[in-house]
Amino acid sequence: MIGRNRKVLIVLTIVSAILGAIFSGPQFIRPKYKSVAVVYPVNIFPYSIESETEQMMQVFNASEIRDYIIDKYNLYKHWDIKMDNKKARYYMLKTYEENITINKTNFESAIVNVMDYSPDTAKLIVDDILIQFNLKARALAQDKSKEFLNMAEEALAYRKNKIDSLAIELDSLRTDKDILDYDLQTQEVTQGFYRMLANGKGGNQIEEAKSLLDNLKEHGGKYREINILMDHYLVDFSKWTIKRNEYYNDSHKRITYLNIVEKPEVPVKKSYPVRWVILLSVVMGTLLFAIVVLSLFQKDNF
Repeated sequence: MIGRNRKVLIVLTIVSAILGAIFSGPQFIRPKYKSVAVVYPVNIFPYSIESETEQMMQVFNASEIRDYIIDKYNLYKHWDIKMDNKKARYYMLKTYEENITINKTNFESAIVNVMDYSPDTAKLIVDDILIQFNLKARALAQDKSKEFLNMAEEALAYRKNKIDSLAIELDSLRTDKDILDYDLQTQEVTQGFYRMLANGKGGNQIEEAKSLLDNLKEHGGKYREINILMDHYLVDFSKWTIKRNEYYNDSHKRITYLNIVEKPEVPVKKSYPVRWVILLSVVMGTLLFAIVVLSLFQKDNF
C-alpha cells in the first residue's frame, strides 16, 4: 500500500516539511533565549533534618523572590498577560513556572534556568534571582540571630539583677556585721580570741573579738552562700556576654549564601523553538496520519 502511494506520501512529506519550516519560524513562534546559572549553598544552617541544598531550594521558591521578579520586570506586560483578566494571576504563575525553573542536581547544586524573548532580560532575571536569594537567606539568618540576641539580652538582664541584689546583701554584711572574708576571719579571730583567753586578757579587745565571732557564727553561713551564688552568677554572666556578642555579630553579618559555579551569560543562540524537532514531528505525524487514512480506504486491497 505504501509502495503504491509513495508519490502521494512523498508530496505530503515535502509539503508538511515546508509548512513545518514556515510555521516554526519567528513570524509564528516567537523565539526564546535561555540563561543558566549553577550554584552551591554556603553558610546555610538547616533548621531540621533537611540538607543545605533542600534549604536552598526552599528559599529559591519563596514567593517574595517570585513576586519581586514579576514586579521589577513587569512580566504581565512583558509576557502579554492581561491584568484585567480574572485568571491573570493563574496565567502569570503558570507562565512563570514554564519560563523560570530552579532544579536540584544529583551533585547537591541547583540550576537556575530562565527563558525569555530577550536574551539580555533572561540574563538579568537570573542575576536578580541570585541577588534576591542572598537577601532572603540573609534576612532569615539575621532574624534567627536577633531572636537569640534578644534571649541573651534577657538572660544578661536577669543575671545582672541577681548580681546587684547579691552585692547589696554582701555590702550589708560587710558594713553592719564586719564580715569581709568569712574563712580568713574565722581562722584569725578564733586564734586571736583563744590567745587572749590563754594570756588572761580582757576588756574591749576580747569583747570585740567575741562580738565578731558571734557575727561569724550567726551570719557566716549566709555570707558564704551569697558568695557562692555571686561567683556562679558572675561566671554565668560572662558566658552569656560572650554569647550575646556572637549573636550580635551574626545579626549584622553581610555574607553571601551561594557559591556560583557557572555564572549566567547573555545567550547568543535561541533555545526555543527547536525547529528540527518541530519539522520531524510534523513530517512524522503527517505520514502516520496519511498511512492510517490510506489503509482505511484501501483495506479491501490487503
